[in-house]
Amino acid sequence: MEENISCMEEECLIEKRRATILKECKEILKEEGSGRYSKEAFRRLFQGQILLEKLFILFDQDRDELLKQEEWIEFLKGRLTNEKQNDFVDQIESVAYVLCGENPVNLINFQQIFYTKGIVDKLFRLIDQENSGYVTSAQIMEFISGPFFTERVFQIFDRDNSGTISLQEFVDAMHQFAGKSPDDKIRFLFKVYDIDGDGLIQLRELEHVMRACMEENGMKFSDEQIEDLTIALFEDADQDNRGAITFEALKRQLEKHEGLLENLSIRLDGEL
Repeated sequence: MEENISCMEEECLIEKRRATILKECKEILKEEGSGRYSKEAFRRLFQGQILLEKLFILFDQDRDELLKQEEWIEFLKGRLTNEKQNDFVDQIESVAYVLCGENPVNLINFQQIFYTKGIVDKLFRLIDQENSGYVTSAQIMEFISGPFFTERVFQIFDRDNSGTISLQEFVDAMHQFAGKSPDDKIRFLFKVYDIDGDGLIQLRELEHVMRACMEENGMKFSDEQIEDLTIALFEDADQDNRGAITFEALKRQLEKHEGLLENLSIRLDGEL
């Protein structure tokens, strides 16, 4: 049992380090005041040492400053699964082999991969799914960070913000999520949506969640469509014009739309 708990704590520490690096990446992206990156601006971003160093650290989970090629490529293939994404991973794999043979990839090699002609432009096209000619900071972060709900569920389980999940925290959270009462599940969902933990769901939080839901389910909407949908849902839920959604307001929305709670619960269950 102690060994299992120790492994869990180690995984939690890895997730905490990952969250810190992701926050630093977000700060780097904020330097583009407009929040939009043209192909040229995107190329400068992903061929710059600062962001590439952060990305390398994200992949280097055991912190030995090396990426084992086979493990790294398998990880990418697990994350990037459609045809265009597979082509991108195949190109990464080919360039890595040319640069390193069968040896591990170090930071310099990692940077050289992104300096290789065509790599960054292909990455831009992957993120620019609407072919709009630009990508937003939010789209880049979603691509870098991966599933939104995994991080939120971890944060909810880690009630004392220690960076680890104790056995009691795990049991308590699972009991709440697996509760038979619909109210239990709604309260859990509310915590997921309430990103800053103030007991209210703000418009920006709802938009963040909507974007993450669509991204994880492969639904393609423009920024404007996501914004319009978020505003419509928010205004419908905020009947009291408080400027935020309370637990009761969320509960009314989920009860109003038959089947929505069940679908959301399945979505979370898949992450757990």
